[in-house]
Order: sequence, then structure tokens, then C-alpha cells
Amino acid sequence: MELYNKADHDRRYDYLTGLYSRLSLSDFMEDVKKGAQPPVHAVLMVDIDNFKSFNDKFGHSMGDQCLRVAGKALLTFGLANDISFYRYGGDEFIGMIRDETTDCEMKALTNSLMEEMQAIRIPAGDPANTELSVTVSIGWARGDADCTELINQADSAMYLAKKNGKNQVACAEEMAEVHKNT
Repeated sequence: MELYNKADHDRRYDYLTGLYSRLSLSDFMEDVKKGAQPPVHAVLMVDIDNFKSFNDKFGHSMGDQCLRVAGKALLTFGLANDISFYRYGGDEFIGMIRDETTDCEMKALTNSLMEEMQAIRIPAGDPANTELSVTVSIGWARGDADCTELINQADSAMYLAKKNGKNQVACAEEMAEVHKNT
């Protein structure tokens, strides 16, 4: 039973970051769809800017250290703000927010997350520190949006943020408003 429990833990948590795994995200989304979990009202997508360059310049062990530190920061932030964070892929993370939040609350939350992440320093040489910057995008739930749709909205907002210079917040809802008016 101990081996089974360890194997189950290892598949549900990302060993590098300590966050929930993508498998856990899939299970969570299925539970939300079935009504076994409360609905998700917003999704945060966090992506480490220029991670490939960081990895190429400083090596994979420093890239792993970067992911560990980012994971710890997201876990701490998530616990403080009731957000479940999952490692979505390489250097991308998904945060699921179940509490209904106003636009003002979401902006304050994402600004706070940006500040937390920007304060991270990854030691990448002696004695240099390399600043870790992130791009955060937000998909807000409106009406009957499901988790997959919210993740897709956050992903689209992420690409907009990166196109506009990285290290910033972009909101899917604001993007839709811009496209509606053009």
C-alpha cells in the first residue's frame, strides 16, 4: 500500500516544482465538469519569460532551480490566496480560482502575483543573480464557460502579453472588448 500511495503522489504532484501535475489538472477539470468540485471562475496562466534562453545560457540544472523557485513562490501565493496551481508544461503554470472575483480584485491579485514573482532571484553565477520575470494572463469566467475554455482564453491573453513586450498582465476579457470594437 505504501508503494501505491507513493506512486499516486508522484503522478499527482510535479516532482520539480512541488505543484499539482497536469494529470491532477485533468482530473480536477473532469470533477468540475461532473459537479464534484465547485465551478472555476477564473484561470491564471503564468509563463516564465525567456526561459529557453535562461536554460541555454546557464544550463539545465539552473533551469531546474528556476522552476523549483518559481513553483515554491506559486505554491506559497496559491495557499495565501486560495488558488490551486498546476504545472501545465515546461515553464507554464495554471492557477484555478474558484472564488468569484470582481475585475478590481483580479487586477489587484495579478499585480500582487507579478510583484511576488518579480522579487525572485535565481542565483545563476557567482555572485550574479538573474532576475526572473513572468507574464501572467487571466481568463475570467462569464456565464457557462468551462475550464478548457478559460484556459484557452488565458493562453490567448498570454500570447498578447508576450507580443506586447512580456513581463505584464493581459486579460482575455479586455482582449475580447478590443476585438469587438475594431
